[in-house]
Amino acid sequence: MQAAVTVATRFGLTAAQPVVLSDSKNVVVWLAPAPIVAKVGAGHHRRLAHELAVADYLTLGAPVISPAKQLPREVHRCDGSEMTFWDYQPQLVGEIAPDDLARALFELHRALARYDGEIPSYRDELCAVRGCLDRALQAHSIG
Repeated sequence: MQAAVTVATRFGLTAAQPVVLSDSKNVVVWLAPAPIVAKVGAGHHRRLAHELAVADYLTLGAPVISPAKQLPREVHRCDGSEMTFWDYQPQLVGEIAPDDLARALFELHRALARYDGEIPSYRDELCAVRGCLDRALQAHSIG
């Protein structure tokens, strides 16, 4: 989290009250009060540059969160951490109407179908998870 604050400060942003929004596969931090979220890569998933490229393409017509305009659209590095920066969007209160959700998913998939770069298969992620679970189970049965 501190690495994200350091990078944001280099670009003139004030991140006096960072808030961790998620801490799982990556750490996602709202750099409050700035309207910026940092996504700090963690673990074996080092796809931030690819994710940024896809998001740049999708912001031309699909319902996605945009990379932050206040910082260069690139993978930033600080203190051994890699991170990207995104526009902050407050969490919606209540449920999304099914028709609105279906429309958004349709637009997203339509835009992805026109993307000429590589889109990793969700099966790759499932295989990685299965490998982790198999190793954990094997270690548990040996120990």
